[in-house]
Amino acid sequence: MTKLFLGIATGRGMGFSTAKRFHKEGYDVVMSARHPANLEPLAAELRQQAKGNVTVEQIDAADPEAVAALVEKYSADLEVLHYNGGSIRIQTLQDQPADTVHSDININLTSALTAIKAALVPMSDSKRGTILLTGGGVALTPMAGAMTLSVGKVALRSLAETLFAPLAESGVHIATVTVNRGVEAGSAVADSIGAAFWTLHAQNRADWTWETVV
Repeated sequence: MTKLFLGIATGRGMGFSTAKRFHKEGYDVVMSARHPANLEPLAAELRQQAKGNVTVEQIDAADPEAVAALVEKYSADLEVLHYNGGSIRIQTLQDQPADTVHSDININLTSALTAIKAALVPMSDSKRGTILLTGGGVALTPMAGAMTLSVGKVALRSLAETLFAPLAESGVHIATVTVNRGVEAGSAVADSIGAAFWTLHAQNRADWTWETVV
């Protein structure tokens, strides 16, 4: 049976490092981004390893309906969903234009919700699957100068904790890696975060946890 990893809003840092780790473990990988051309060199790197198929898709995480449609496109083989979207805006709420508030909340939270909802259709039917969410340190210590990011990450962390028990009963593991440090693309830190996501996925069911803080 094909094992498929789908990354939503795959960045060059921990998003790619996570996809790379799952590809190393034999998964077919789908990476998606608003500008997919940026992912093509990374996809070519993975394809050289001949571990599994690698596909690049275009997605705007500010469009929740499009995100849901992408998940549905791959629902037949979907085993792991990684939502990595995040609008990192350093701006107070008072100074931020209203239209960017709406866009940020879509990226930081609403599209995660629609992606999870779409993924749960096949995962609940098969009674297996993993949903992984990229969290942030502002979920632990919110910042007034990064309000929409803080609100989004607090909500995402709460989402993982709230859904953990009921989804576990149906065989679906939801978990978040709360990243409380800076991450540079291609760094050892980025790879360690990819490894943390893999460790959550690979946990025995009796040992499932909903959060790792790195």
